[in-house]
Amino acid sequence: MTTTDAPGLTLSALTLRTASFGERVRAAAQAGFTGIGLAVHQYRQAREEGWTDARMAALLTEYGVRLTEVELLRHWARPQRYDERRRSEDDTVFHIAETFGARRVNAGMFDEHPYQDLVDGLRTATERAERAGAVLGLEFMPFSGIRDLNLAARLVAAVRAPRPAGAASPGLILDAWHLTRGRTRPEEIAALPPGAVVNVQLDDVLPTPLSDTLHEARHQRQLPGEGAADLTGLLRLLRRAGIEAPVSVEVLSDDLDARVPAETAARAYRTTCRVLATAAVAAPAV
Repeated sequence: MTTTDAPGLTLSALTLRTASFGERVRAAAQAGFTGIGLAVHQYRQAREEGWTDARMAALLTEYGVRLTEVELLRHWARPQRYDERRRSEDDTVFHIAETFGARRVNAGMFDEHPYQDLVDGLRTATERAERAGAVLGLEFMPFSGIRDLNLAARLVAAVRAPRPAGAASPGLILDAWHLTRGRTRPEEIAALPPGAVVNVQLDDVLPTPLSDTLHEARHQRQLPGEGAADLTGLLRLLRRAGIEAPVSVEVLSDDLDARVPAETAARAYRTTCRVLATAAVAAPAV
């Protein structure tokens, strides 16, 4: 978790979906974030607009912001089943991580695959992330091929068990929206080994779930503390379980998309700090 003034908060890529790279860095820094996330399509857009890797790195340094996480790795189970365009997206994820020194590579899986294919693919992706200098974080989503925490935890455990001493291991990304809408039980979270979680994503849910879960997830998430999720309870549960992980703010919202990036970043920072202060938790840096 993090301290009440949130020195280690990351502004996830999808909280500022429409911002240019320059707007993203400046808005995050001015709001108080020390890290940002970047998605493949956002990186490619920046390159098309004339940004070089060196120029992007220089702007991050100028504003004192780290690129802490990259997303989304999503073609890692039996990658030969995917076409070259999709495989190149995953290659770009690792390029970004290695070039900018990202701490985490975020992975999800929207397609259905046999369990062993998921294990084998996750192992290979973990090794690629390690070579890029990052740790791989696996996120479950109720509408995806990895629908619940139980399956995600089993996959991570299967890959972590045989890893040699000193080798990087994959971990879990716990997103408050997915935990709430996926009806994850507190005992499932409490049973996680402390080192199994590499990132906690904070956001909030509508008081009444929409019938279209996917639409709600992509368009109507709420800022932390402005919805119906028990974020304070979640953070305190993680603390009691001995789980310490960097915190990111990920709010996919059409309403926020319509606002200027600086306003969205400032609101995201303020609301998250209030939640963290109420929960009175402390956390490592990004």
